[in-house]
Amino acid sequence: MIASSRWQLLGFDLDAGIAVSYFKSTLFTPAGLDVIVRDPAKVTPELRSSILEAVRGVDDPEIAKLAPQLFDVPHKA
Repeated sequence: MIASSRWQLLGFDLDAGIAVSYFKSTLFTPAGLDVIVRDPAKVTPELRSSILEAVRGVDDPEIAKLAPQLFDVPHKA
């Protein structure tokens, strides 16, 4: 395989419709985090803050250092 990706699901909340995943760097991309939400309108500043705190608290320095790099992706309502 020329390209493969190693990733893991860090956490999820089915009721809130949120999942957080981590992926390692590859030849083509740096390591990163994805926060996937079912309904972006339901992501309050408090929820966003609690997600960031949870990621910072992960017992893996490679993952925790990515938390400050999270950013919102604009979407159409």
